[in-house]
Formats: sequence, C-alpha cells, structure tokens
Amino acid sequence: LLQKELRARLDECLGDLAPTPHRAVLLREVGGMSTSKTAGILGVTEQNLYVILHRARLALRSCLESSYTAEGL
Repeated sequence: LLQKELRARLDECLGDLAPTPHRAVLLREVGGMSTSKTAGILGVTEQNLYVILHRARLALRSCLESSYTAEGL
C-alpha cells in the first residue's frame, strides 16, 4: 500500500515539473536513455541536461518530502 501511495505521489510531483525537466526525467531516469541521446531529443547540450536533471531531482525531492511531512509519515 505504501509503495502505491509513493508511486501516486511521485506521479503527481512529476506532473508539477515544467515540460522540459519532466521529459528529461522520463527519458533519462525512467527510460534509461543515454545522456547524449536525451540531450539531442530535448535540443540541449549534455551539460545543460545535467543541470536540468539536477534541478528536477531537487524539485521532486522537495515535493515528496513536503507531502510526507504534511501527511505525518
């Protein structure tokens, strides 16, 4: 049950991301696509992709932490 709740919250947090970070996370982290291919699809440099992913991870972490703090978990 906890994993289903976590997955649902993760999906909500992903939905809160702007389109480019959202796609970057899905392609690179979920889909396992290479950095170079992901950067090419998004039309950014690899270095920029690293920044986008870093910021997206921070946003996801913050979103997940706030939801668990708010729910008292």
